[in-house]
Amino acid sequence: MFAFVGKEVHHISKFLKKQDLSVTHKPNSNIGRVLNRNNDINKRPKYLNSGVYQLWCRDCSLVYTGQTGSQFHVRYKEHALAFKKSISAYAQHLLNNGYSVDHMEDVMDVIFTTHKGRHLDIVEMYYIKN
Repeated sequence: MFAFVGKEVHHISKFLKKQDLSVTHKPNSNIGRVLNRNNDINKRPKYLNSGVYQLWCRDCSLVYTGQTGSQFHVRYKEHALAFKKSISAYAQHLLNNGYSVDHMEDVMDVIFTTHKGRHLDIVEMYYIKN
């Protein structure tokens, strides 16, 4: 049983049905959750949120998809520091190809904002596969 949380779950459910697996959905909200849903997230500038993001290599077609429970700008700084130490997949790609680290606004897309949790894992998986 899935909590119906959006198009990602719809695509996953469709795939499972093709595999002859029964899928049911349950609502993931009550009136309190609907009224207060992500209010704090929606009011902040996008880079102050957490969720799923993509980093683009401006020199080739590589797209790195990740998730963070931290704010996006904090996670980007971690990638930039990793570039100096070569400890993230994105940083390793840049180093191996002689590319440089660009400004966050030029290479980072915020795909989905939410708090850290199971839903975030599903959304990240969806964007990695597509």
